[in-house]
Amino acid sequence: MVNTAIGATRLLISQLGSREQVVTGMDRAEHEAWIVPALVVGPHQTLLEVELRRWKTAGEVVASSRGDSHPYFQRLVQGCRLGVVERSDGGPGASTLGHVVWDTDREWSTVKKAEVSDLDQDLGGDAERLLFGLGVEAIATREQLWSDTSKRRNYLEAHFDPDDPVPPLAIYVLTRVLPVLAAVDRAVR
Repeated sequence: MVNTAIGATRLLISQLGSREQVVTGMDRAEHEAWIVPALVVGPHQTLLEVELRRWKTAGEVVASSRGDSHPYFQRLVQGCRLGVVERSDGGPGASTLGHVVWDTDREWSTVKKAEVSDLDQDLGGDAERLLFGLGVEAIATREQLWSDTSKRRNYLEAHFDPDDPVPPLAIYVLTRVLPVLAAVDRAVR
């Protein structure tokens, strides 16, 4: 069991609880996936069930249940997945570090391009240091990491061992859960 603090939350990962299951991915295709379940526990009675779903060359992190957590977390159950890809050349796993931006008027969120300073603000500390301590090997733009020339070349990306479930689950908590938790905190004040 991995138990780590990420900002005001705890991430509990149970590798012993992992299982294989057919899932429908973001690409709307069915995949035989390796699923690693985790819990996110935080302020305001936050208790979320999240899962890393990995298949042959890709995967995603999703919120599978918000339980009795604040209704704002329903947005994570409905979407805001974190994509995980594995480089075809046998290189590292990768996830784009977009983060949730909460619209208070609409009570809805969107994943937007993030800078390291945005992640630091979401965490209330040094996000790079946290992620490197949890197994992330590199954080830089897609252009810097692998000479991407697409429209997304300036997006931040994190690279990690594709067989390690901790980095993508930690990235999900940092970039999805913490921004929604901040919106919940503002709403209950």
